[in-house]
Amino acid sequence: MKTIRQTINDIKKLYKNVAVEFKIKANKTNGMDTWLSGFIKLKEDKYLYVSCHDIRWNSNYRTNILIRTATGYKDFSGGQNIFINLDHNIDNGIVEVLE
Repeated sequence: MKTIRQTINDIKKLYKNVAVEFKIKANKTNGMDTWLSGFIKLKEDKYLYVSCHDIRWNSNYRTNILIRTATGYKDFSGGQNIFINLDHNIDNGIVEVLE
């Protein structure tokens, strides 16, 4: 199973051609990185909010990454929730969110 930090790096790799800034962090529970959340700033001042749930209870968490549009770095409610499979369907997820 990949760690949260590896997952953050994978998200950065996948969005590197359309992003200008990443503010995604690993969040800790009892000293262990257990979930991630943050924002991706895209070209043309568009933003995406990214989140995944606590990995302690779901070893398949990479199949259920939340991505949605946002108006800025403080927009935690943003647009429609889209759940993507990071390992298999990321291209479809990017297209859906960016349209």
